[in-house]
Amino acid sequence: MGLRLLPYGAYNSIQDLDEYRQPVNPKTLTEIGALILDHGLDKTIGLGILHRHFLLQPGEVMVHTRRDGFSSECRPYIPDTVEVLSPHSWFLHGDNFEPFEYSQSAQQLVDILPKTFITRLRTIVGDHKLRSLTLVSRENWDEHDGEKVWVETLDENARSMLCHLIASEKIQSHLSIPTGWSFTRVLDGEVKPTVFKRCVLLNSGLHQRKDD
Repeated sequence: MGLRLLPYGAYNSIQDLDEYRQPVNPKTLTEIGALILDHGLDKTIGLGILHRHFLLQPGEVMVHTRRDGFSSECRPYIPDTVEVLSPHSWFLHGDNFEPFEYSQSAQQLVDILPKTFITRLRTIVGDHKLRSLTLVSRENWDEHDGEKVWVETLDENARSMLCHLIASEKIQSHLSIPTGWSFTRVLDGEVKPTVFKRCVLLNSGLHQRKDD
């Protein structure tokens, strides 16, 4: 079965960042991180806060493109064929996890999320908590190491999101919120979440605009 693109109306029903201000519960982070690690998916997917960037027009989908080793872009795109796309992010849509953003890359880390993983995820964490979260392919975020974090800003005129890899000590944490985590185990087996992505905010809570 080929890749099914999410209808633009379903994407537009996703909340923007202004509607999500509560931090993710640490227990939820640990529970999901443990499942990701137990299924050997820690190199391929992470966890994120579900939010949209823009309202889409008919035929459009949101597509992530890696520009170089230190920057990435996400913008609306009308594909001629789904063959050029692979899933980038999944959310709980209705009763199934479905891709809602895509990647334009020859490297496809994850095509289909393992059913055993999804079943355990929904059983242990619960659908209510999962509806505000997203599973994210780590394809575009592989250089983060805890010392550097991907920081996302909005170019409103171009209808695009720009991500740049920035040293953690240069980030003004009070102007942004964590929106993506990866997971590792420390020596005692404890699950350690690490922020790999932050979204810069305006006073409204929407992404801050930054001209590139």
